Amino acid sequence: MGDRPPEYVPTRRPDDRWAVAYRIEDLATGGSFVYAPRVAAWTAALDDLLATADCAVLDGTFFGADEVSVAGTGRPSRGHLPVTGPGGSLTALARHPGVRRIYTHLGNPNPLLDPGSTARAQVNGAGVEVLMDGAEFVV
Repeated sequence: MGDRPPEYVPTRRPDDRWAVAYRIEDLATGGSFVYAPRVAAWTAALDDLLATADCAVLDGTFFGADEVSVAGTGRPSRGHLPVTGPGGSLTALARHPGVRRIYTHLGNPNPLLDPGSTARAQVNGAGVEVLMDGAEFVV
């Protein structure tokens, strides 16, 4: 899903194995679940995975582009696509209305952490959920 290594890796050469998504299928029911915890950019491969999924749990680290920075450096973090804004993941998720869509991996300043925030209302209004602690999934 991306070639950018995490910031903490000392030797950081781009490699297509750094960021992955998992597709889990129940062979008995045919149900499928996609888990993509680190989405640097929305790709055709991710669209393809979601096209056949029943449920998708995706990177929601940053709500807006103003949050997207490497901690303490002021440099942009290209490892996480923001939820909103031009090219944000919320817009891309709208192409998959039949999939249960859920954000996870929320960063500390992310307003989606507050159930009463306008950010949470915006995401929920688009039919997307925010993962709650202790959630379980059946596919």
